[in-house]
Amino acid sequence: MDGNQALAEQLISEMTSSPLTTFVSLLLKEQERQSQDRQLGQDTVVDDNQCRR
Repeated sequence: MDGNQALAEQLISEMTSSPLTTFVSLLLKEQERQSQDRQLGQDTVVDDNQCRR
């Protein structure tokens, strides 16, 4: 795959499309994205979606 890990993960998840495989693949992608954001000094802002008085 010449270093294209994202494409390889997508291909594997489509070939073995179990919910667990899909979840793990998405989890790995998110962890990689957050790691890259930290290296760039960017913080991910997540709205906690809570009601406030």
